[in-house]
Amino acid sequence: MALSDIMRLKIGGFWYTVTEERDDALDSACLVGEHDRGNLTLSVKSTLDEQAKALCLMHEVTHAISSIYCSGHELEESVVEGVAQGLFQVIRDNPALANYLSSPYEPSKCEFCDCAIDRKCDCGA
Repeated sequence: MALSDIMRLKIGGFWYTVTEERDDALDSACLVGEHDRGNLTLSVKSTLDEQAKALCLMHEVTHAISSIYCSGHELEESVVEGVAQGLFQVIRDNPALANYLSSPYEPSKCEFCDCAIDRKCDCGA
């Protein structure tokens, strides 16, 4: 799979477009990637190798998460870098984790009547 296979990512209810940018678009700002919340885009430098692109994308996803869920308290760049690299490595080293997290969950069952407890139980428990 290549970065070009990922066209959009849903983050915090927002659909972000993922793009690979020419060098000059990011070079002028000394960047290899960019998160743009206003335009809902995650950009990655096109000349990076695939592993570097994947890590850069995780970094930009971490910025998006910080921007959405930590509004007014966005993470410092060094924290984004550490969290992105840590998550990237854990997911790469443990593919079963990614499969588990993306698999559908079975709803919990009521211990009294075996109904799904994602709603009010009919047995009154």
